[in-house]
Amino acid sequence: MRPQSAELETTSTERLADLLKLSYEPMFAWKLDGAIEFWNAGAERLYGFAPNEAVGHSSHSLLQTKFPIDFAELHSQLRNKRYWAGELHHICKEGREVIVDSRMQLLGDDTVLEVNRDVTQFKALEQRLRSVAAIVESSDDAIVSKNLDGVIANWNKGAERVFGYSAEEAIGQPITIVIPKERLHEEHEILTRIRRGERIDHFETVRERRQSDRHFVIGFTR
Repeated sequence: MRPQSAELETTSTERLADLLKLSYEPMFAWKLDGAIEFWNAGAERLYGFAPNEAVGHSSHSLLQTKFPIDFAELHSQLRNKRYWAGELHHICKEGREVIVDSRMQLLGDDTVLEVNRDVTQFKALEQRLRSVAAIVESSDDAIVSKNLDGVIANWNKGAERVFGYSAEEAIGQPITIVIPKERLHEEHEILTRIRRGERIDHFETVRERRQSDRHFVIGFTR
């Protein structure tokens, strides 16, 4: 008869294995110099391969993994540090590429436990934001963003040209540096409406340049 402690340990191990299998996060285990030995429901959901299609195959071949460093270097880091984290590109069963934030832990028997988080949509959004930022920065129009306290957060080249302040001088300052005194009430009213979740349509207003008494009319969008 096995000792009770051994039975409890076996039960705990089985429960942990069940949790890993059911986890939404893609998880699989592979031998450092071999094939996949474990493939959970999260991995099947993301990659499209059933466990019987994945187990026994090299994960790098199955998923056509693109590593940010040479695999020999990753292999060495796992050997020496027993841990690696980074971004991987994988190809799903249907041919779609996914980008994952990957964490790998080398266990005592040369088994690598790999846990991945799908960041494909986040990376696509990040790229779109970079493109928008580049367009904004290169625009001849004055484009300015500020927070709900009216403090300038972004100031493009067009704003530098129109208002006479450099980005370094403007960012962190209140937007009132370009608003004539007789128009300050307008800013308060607009911020109040925005805090309530209202949309502000295009409108015409007056702004002033740095060190100038000359006001000018500007089409304004919020």
